[in-house]
Amino acid sequence: MRIADSMKYDQVRGNIGKNRTQMSELQNQASTQKRVTKPSDDPVAASRVLSSRIDFQGNKQYIKNLSYAKAFFDTTVLSLADVSENLMRMKELAINQSNDASANDESRRVVATEVNQIFDQMVSIGNRKLGDRFIFGGFKTQDKPFDRNGAYNGDQGEMMLHIDKATFLPMNIAGNRVFQGEGMSSDGIVRSSQEQAPTIEEFRQREYEQPDPAIQQKTLE
Repeated sequence: MRIADSMKYDQVRGNIGKNRTQMSELQNQASTQKRVTKPSDDPVAASRVLSSRIDFQGNKQYIKNLSYAKAFFDTTVLSLADVSENLMRMKELAINQSNDASANDESRRVVATEVNQIFDQMVSIGNRKLGDRFIFGGFKTQDKPFDRNGAYNGDQGEMMLHIDKATFLPMNIAGNRVFQGEGMSSDGIVRSSQEQAPTIEEFRQREYEQPDPAIQQKTLE
């Protein structure tokens, strides 16, 4: 078959154009330091890049969540340390008064005044805030958990933070559990049935196996 000069010309021109396109792509990759700059470059690699970007952004959010949870936790730990100190002081006052043979009405009034001050401090600790949120109010973070008489006005909600794709972490503890012992056994230990489920699936399974006691009580009534 005779090959015309025009066919040779078209083939050479096509090869030159293809080489220019490839050169342009290589120059673009060199300047951007990226092999894939648009989905058409490599659809499979582009989908992996998008997935990695989503995971990266998710991990950044998880880190922010953990940092906030740590701040909440640190504030709670400091508050509980203050609670322990106040309880120790009240115990000392009670023991001293019971063992002091020279105690009289005046000394008891002084001790009663200090006990009232400690009680006010405990209420103040129960109403501590991190930023604009009360740490012991359960879900009710915008309202004071305790009134001046120590009555609890919050709920038992646990604020769950997303720390992984399928894992949540409670970052707070309700004030009625800390200051009033609700939800605790007689020895002060939280039993396994009262521990927060670490995953959504386990939470739903426990919710299915162990209905809300309040609902059960209403059913019985």
